Amino acid sequence: MLPKNKLGKSIIKKLKVFQGPNHDHESQQPTEWNPS
Repeated sequence: MLPKNKLGKSIIKKLKVFQGPNHDHESQQPTEWNPS
């Protein structure tokens, strides 16, 4: 949840969403985690 003020708007402006496993951030290699 984001605050509904200037802080929330600045967070949304900096948010980057990538479709699929390809992204520009080489150092970050997320892996799928399935709790069992």
